[in-house]
Amino acid sequence: MIRGSIRVGTTPSLARRVIIPALPRFAARYPGINIDLHLSDAVIDLVQKRIDCVIRAGEPVPSSLIVRRITRFQWYVCGSPDYLERHGEPVNIADLRKHVAVGYSDSRTGRSTDWIFRKGKEVTPLSMKESVTVNDTDAYIAAGLAGLGLIRAASYLVHEHLSEGRLVRVLASLEASTDPLSVLYPQSRHLSPAVRTFIDWCMEIIGREAKNW
Repeated sequence: MIRGSIRVGTTPSLARRVIIPALPRFAARYPGINIDLHLSDAVIDLVQKRIDCVIRAGEPVPSSLIVRRITRFQWYVCGSPDYLERHGEPVNIADLRKHVAVGYSDSRTGRSTDWIFRKGKEVTPLSMKESVTVNDTDAYIAAGLAGLGLIRAASYLVHEHLSEGRLVRVLASLEASTDPLSVLYPQSRHLSPAVRTFIDWCMEIIGREAKNW
């Protein structure tokens, strides 16, 4: 039996939607492994925080960490039915300048992130007028659901809201930007069996969930 305790970093939104619901199956399969989850939207220093591995969305910042790509996800521009009824639906990127958005504050810069659109090799960043700014992903989605503005969110965060009509995707004809979801861990010739097992499990369960995104 594999035994050990591992410290795992990930975002609260991914933990609540994907990892925690699947943990009972992990515990049944690997009863000797204890998991200590550290939840934050901020980029953390694995060595300083003594984190064994971390799951991150977006292109990883170049570092000495090992990166294993799990899957890719799309970015969707969405609004609540109430917001779209009051403000209308944008039909192109230029229309977005007439709208307000929920701002998301980048943990590294402290500034709101631009919205990125791609057409072939052409990349168009857009700075939106914001009604409210948050620094937590779940709060960001909640603000969009409350009709406080348009949001640009990862497909895995909004697919249930879209399917149940609480959010409406707009500009769906545009090419959706994509980013990777990866697991990162420090270089080591002696990666513990518990950590290696958990990483392989994450690749399995998140990869399976990604088929619904």
